[in-house]
Amino acid sequence: MHRQRLSRRLVPVLTPLFMVGIAYSLLSLSGPGAVTGRPAEPFASTATPVPSGCQATVDKTLDRNTVILGENVLASLVVSATCGAKLGPIDLIILADESFSMTKSKAPGGGSVPGDPTETPDPGSGTPDPGGGGISTPDTGSKPGEEPTWCDPKGFELEPTATPTRRFPPRRTPTPGIEEEPTDEPLEAAGDTDLIREEKNWLRDFLDQDVVKRDMASDRLRMGFVSFSDGAKVKQGLTNDASNILSASNRMRGSDLSFIGQAFREVDRVYTGGGSRTDAERTKVLVILSDFHFCAKDIRAALSGKDRPHVFTVGFGRSYNTRYARDLASDPRLVMKPGDIKEMMNLYEVLIAPPKPITLKVMTVRDTLAANMRYVPDSANPPTVTLTDQTLEWVLDRVPVTLTYRVEPLGPEPGIFPVSDLAEFLWTDSLDLLGRAIFPVPQVEILAYTPTPSATPTNTPTETSTSTPTLTATPTNTPTRTPAPAYLPFTLRMWPELVPTPEPTRCVPGSQTIDIALIIDTSNSMSDPTQAGGQRKIDAAVAAALEIINLLKPTDQAAVISFNGTAELVSMLTSDKAALSAAVNSLPAKQAGGTRIDLGLATGAAELDSVRHLPANTRAILLVTDGEQLDNGGPQAVLDAANAAKAAGIKVLTVGLGQDVNAAVLRAAASDPSLFFTAPKAEDLAQLYREVARLIPCP
Repeated sequence: MHRQRLSRRLVPVLTPLFMVGIAYSLLSLSGPGAVTGRPAEPFASTATPVPSGCQATVDKTLDRNTVILGENVLASLVVSATCGAKLGPIDLIILADESFSMTKSKAPGGGSVPGDPTETPDPGSGTPDPGGGGISTPDTGSKPGEEPTWCDPKGFELEPTATPTRRFPPRRTPTPGIEEEPTDEPLEAAGDTDLIREEKNWLRDFLDQDVVKRDMASDRLRMGFVSFSDGAKVKQGLTNDASNILSASNRMRGSDLSFIGQAFREVDRVYTGGGSRTDAERTKVLVILSDFHFCAKDIRAALSGKDRPHVFTVGFGRSYNTRYARDLASDPRLVMKPGDIKEMMNLYEVLIAPPKPITLKVMTVRDTLAANMRYVPDSANPPTVTLTDQTLEWVLDRVPVTLTYRVEPLGPEPGIFPVSDLAEFLWTDSLDLLGRAIFPVPQVEILAYTPTPSATPTNTPTETSTSTPTLTATPTNTPTRTPAPAYLPFTLRMWPELVPTPEPTRCVPGSQTIDIALIIDTSNSMSDPTQAGGQRKIDAAVAAALEIINLLKPTDQAAVISFNGTAELVSMLTSDKAALSAAVNSLPAKQAGGTRIDLGLATGAAELDSVRHLPANTRAILLVTDGEQLDNGGPQAVLDAANAAKAAGIKVLTVGLGQDVNAAVLRAAASDPSLFFTAPKAEDLAQLYREVARLIPCP
């Protein structure tokens, strides 16, 4: 019985390499049957909501609200929109090692039986180097880069039997003249710790994370469970029931050898089995739990896959093979230890499965003029307008945008009239959902034209028929009234900067040029929404910054700075909107712990003081943060950095996002208390940025 069991284990080892491939193919075909698990259920977020979830902001104004019949007015339509993000489906598989190296030896003191020559050190691991140089090779005489001897069939002595078996050398000095019988020891030695139990504990902690519970409850996240040793077993197909995953992990018992190549084949079966989603929609994630004591050929086979998912590796044991853990991970940042669950959750949300932004695909503005209003030909801007009867229509390729045209009120009588019957913004978003927003309809007062008064005609005196002429008073001409100023009601729209002063400074933002540093908080807390079910703060900050970039004129420049525990100049001062947009879109991937506002301010001020600054441009900093600096100098360090920027002639505007900011510090950091702004909700940030953008150009 023992010999047959040993022979079965050694078949993959003793067979030539091409036969190993055939054996693995047969195992794949004859492995576990239909993947078990709950029936596929529709992913909650794919239900089609009506209408589109994008929010549009529209406004329509006139340059003046009172005209004399025969004059015209300028109408302006302002359109902007913000969209949320789609949470795409995720299929995540736990691949857990249950080989003997993950079990605890029953020998006294743990580990292998003392003196057992079958114990093979891990090639890429060992005890920590006292010199701090990473991992040192175990003191067993093995060389770095070696792999377990059972991986190489040349290392075994074969018996000439129908079923190849391995003859193990004796574990003690043989007695002369007495031939030792081969012992039936495991090919892979057990360790001194029950690592399978640690895998189960880790899995419980993972399933207890709020992010995981949230996504499994919404059916965004489905998980499967595969274990492996000398073979691989699908213990649970894709499911959104965490108890099924825990139950599957409890069925791990431990078995000889670690062949991860077969395990990858079973993982592929789960990805295509029951409960999986279509490739076009889902994100595939694989989490490998192991000590990574594998054969090199298995690693090569695993890395040769064309459609690799995102792969996390979680190394267990003090001597796990760090080299193979790094090789198997799809990104160096995804190499984890059991205690790194919080960091893993952050990477899951930011790097692996971030929300996919929803965009507007088809956008149309229609404005149907009232019957007594006439469109002034060739007055539309942009001129790409279609006029059908009384309806003007623009097809847009971007937002925000401002559309203008001139309209002449026709009367016929004086009075107050609406300019339009209906003005609307229509769109289709990237989810093919329809949206509509109605513009307000301004009214215009039409005054009748009053001619200038003329002189009153006088009678010519005539003689009377009496002999005695009687003098009559000669009528005098009625004097023409001298014209006096007449005040008609009208609306004067002025920029906020035109505040009456003894000598008012008239700054028109459209004629000013700026160099602006966009300094954006990328701490981990920016992944949270400001309200339940709302937009993530980092997504709102990115969308708002993109609006600022779209408003830049060719002579304007911007720089992008991110800060968390450190600060980074993501983009130098430039007028290249494509480069700036790419820099802003990269910010979610830069999230990390810490809130060093002072470093962000200092980095922004240094860039505005660099050779890239254009002397004719007004310099400004726009800072947005959702927290406060509590260490590394605390609030005083923030104020010192802000004061240094202001002393250099840089205007500082600050935005507090959410409820956790230190408003007093941000207000003091701004160049003026009026230049501190609050956005209690992430959704408020884009509108707030549009208002702030008007204040930036004027010194």
